[in-house]
Amino acid sequence: MRSWRCRRDVRWIAVLVLCFAAPAAHAEGLLGIFFDSNGQTCSGSVPPASYTTLYVVLQPAGSTYAGITGVEFRIDTSGATGYMMANENQASGAIRLGSALGSGCNIAFGSCQTGTLSVLSFQVLNGGTGIPDGTLRIVAKQQPSNPSFACQLAVLCDAPEYTAVCVDAGFALLNPSGSRSCAGGRLPAEWSRVKELYRP
Repeated sequence: MRSWRCRRDVRWIAVLVLCFAAPAAHAEGLLGIFFDSNGQTCSGSVPPASYTTLYVVLQPAGSTYAGITGVEFRIDTSGATGYMMANENQASGAIRLGSALGSGCNIAFGSCQTGTLSVLSFQVLNGGTGIPDGTLRIVAKQQPSNPSFACQLAVLCDAPEYTAVCVDAGFALLNPSGSRSCAGGRLPAEWSRVKELYRP
């Protein structure tokens, strides 16, 4: 009887640890905003009276290398004064709930998706008042589906668990002045912490 109770207690402790443990940093990939669907160019020109299409791309790492079935995130447009954003389109075959340009969205796929993946596209219009170094950032959904994961996240292909993992946030620069870099799409604070991991 004591042995069974001990095993049961260990299981409950494991569940509590999983629920409250902080997600590992910099191990599960990057969800960024890019000027191309392959996730290579994170800054570019949007001249006055013109528009361009941007892409939210997942660059996998760690457990997301094995594939994902969905993502959850929001696009923070507060650093892009003078630009208008519209026409969100999720990847082909995916279902989107909510608006990435609003309070946030969930995008789900019917099957496991592997590799670098464009999950959403949208258009940016510069009506003539777009500021230099306009910044669009990936952030957590305003009301996360799981309060334990208040982060931009990906959902793995490990049915029936469908584990959620926090991924790094990326950003894009609109009309860069040359004095700033988007460092491969990573937020400056995040990129600094990554470099710190490898400091001798």
